[in-house]
Amino acid sequence: MPEIEPIHALPVALRIKAWHGETVYSFASRLERSLHASKGVIGHLAYLDVTRSTGKRATAKQTTERMVTLCEAMCVVPAGTLNVSMKNLPFASHLCSECVGDQGAEYVWNGGRHTCAIHNQWIGPAPAPTRPSRFEPHPAGDVAVLAVSQAVVDADLRLEALQTEGRVTRRLVDEVVHRVDSERSQTHWDSSRPEDLPTVAAVLATITDPEVQTAVLDETVPFTERYARLATALAITVPACTPGLCDQVWLLLRPTAVWVRTTHLGQPPVDSFEPALTPAPTMAFSAPRHTLEPFSHSMSCLQTVGKDGDRWWQDRYMIVQPSGDPAFLLICDDGHVQRTQKAHARRFRTEAFHCTICTGQRVVAGINSLGDVMPELALEWDQAANGDLTPYMVSRASNKKVGWICKEDHHYPAYIANRTLQGTGCPDCASRAFQPGIDDLATVHPDLAALWDYTANGNLEPGGVSASSQTVKVHLRCRNGHPFVRTPADLVRYDGRCQTCVGRILIPGVNDLATVRPDVASWWHPTRNGHVTPGTVKPGSELVVWWQCDDGHAFPAMVAYRCNQKKRTCPVDTGHQLLIGVNDIASKEPDLVKDWDHSLNGTDPTQTLRGNKKWWWTCRFGHTKQARVANRRRSGGCPDCAVENRLGQPKRGSS
Repeated sequence: MPEIEPIHALPVALRIKAWHGETVYSFASRLERSLHASKGVIGHLAYLDVTRSTGKRATAKQTTERMVTLCEAMCVVPAGTLNVSMKNLPFASHLCSECVGDQGAEYVWNGGRHTCAIHNQWIGPAPAPTRPSRFEPHPAGDVAVLAVSQAVVDADLRLEALQTEGRVTRRLVDEVVHRVDSERSQTHWDSSRPEDLPTVAAVLATITDPEVQTAVLDETVPFTERYARLATALAITVPACTPGLCDQVWLLLRPTAVWVRTTHLGQPPVDSFEPALTPAPTMAFSAPRHTLEPFSHSMSCLQTVGKDGDRWWQDRYMIVQPSGDPAFLLICDDGHVQRTQKAHARRFRTEAFHCTICTGQRVVAGINSLGDVMPELALEWDQAANGDLTPYMVSRASNKKVGWICKEDHHYPAYIANRTLQGTGCPDCASRAFQPGIDDLATVHPDLAALWDYTANGNLEPGGVSASSQTVKVHLRCRNGHPFVRTPADLVRYDGRCQTCVGRILIPGVNDLATVRPDVASWWHPTRNGHVTPGTVKPGSELVVWWQCDDGHAFPAMVAYRCNQKKRTCPVDTGHQLLIGVNDIASKEPDLVKDWDHSLNGTDPTQTLRGNKKWWWTCRFGHTKQARVANRRRSGGCPDCAVENRLGQPKRGSS
């Protein structure tokens, strides 16, 4: 494998100065213009060098790294000066053209000043024309070549002071920029605009003020009053503050309020996180003397209405994480911060937030566990029978079957959902609480007690069982005389219906197909169903059997489907099932099939049914048309031919 030849430095007069953070593409482009070389020649040389040395086509990363080596060697640039960013985003940062002497000097913004300290020129991220190639710099846009107003410069100095004092972080600045951008424009930059920088600086100065934080994060005051305090502070510091901007700042502070509740006030957390804005260290939080106000009340303070777009949804519920953090955090209306995907949280456009904690799909001790929402049931938890499972590990809608101990020390198993949603309790205590003459079956439901089978039940009578008993099974006879067994509770629930009357149990001669629906059974195929007869199936059976119509056509169909038909029909007669020689096109339309085009249709008319499909027809005069059978019959044949030359006479009103 050949070695890459070393690169010699250019004469001093031909070298150009490199600026710290400048992209290698920008430096290479400036060097090519200075040497009057072809555009892109440095990138091409780098590609050839790597390809020749490795024996493979150079990748974009290898080519860029080789470009850095070439530029550093030719102009004696210190290592680490040039940036190797591979991102091709629609935004770019350009150095001050007055300082550099070139409008196209692109660099990677370090999050510091947005404006040049000497010439008041914008040097922060700004839109640029699309980069024509990955190995070329972004051209400077309009924002990068124009001087900004003094108000923008003052706001930039204010931001620099806030960062120097440690009051704001890069993450917080980006979050406020995003919020202001969402409110100010329809076309989102997601980067600072020169005209928005004064607003960004004013918002940051307001929300990092300890007095404002104390007023907004005071849990002893209702959310409505705290929102009013924030709106007043923003109205003083932010020129022309809109209700929408106030809402955006309020939404930015919601994660901070949750963080205060979980970190300082003892509210149980869901997923640990750090908000973009943390309160000042000098702030002291004292627990309120009353229960904390439901966090969902914070959303009722919003003034912006009529917005349900994807951007607005993200501003309400998404918590932006530091750069490089893969976590994806969402906060619901109740303040549950959780790591989940947006697709899981917003399943439908009209759905605000599908929170797994609010819906009980995820159990969090201290928030939505059985022990938290129904502590009275947690007292009856049989820990010995349930092993390591505790009431703080399950939800109240869980379908787990666990052990319980009632107040009378009765041990019994029961499903959690039955106990919480249906209010069931200890079966032993329920049976002992039975009071004859008050809640027995004969007293409460005398009409159902009339179904009692005294012979089969022995000495047990309707007045001796509770109408709500779910443990005792009794023998009964329905009004049609069919015997069946049920608990009194099920007897009441199903209003005395027996399985035979509703067709769940087959009794030949009582509820079979031949007895109940003799009209349907008359079409039963005499030979193709084996040992199955109309007397051995129920009318609601899903069994598929063979039938034979009065014309002798045999066809398969489900028993229940035949019984649900309003009118008995044969699929052969109705044209839904092909029977060659009976209902195919050739048999039904013998004159029309003389024009059948076998090559275009790809099938024979004896193998197809009449329907709504269009077929190809070619008459004896060579006219080829595509039409349905009904339309061809209506026109009497080829519509392009004279009437006397068609196969049949067209119907009145047809051409």
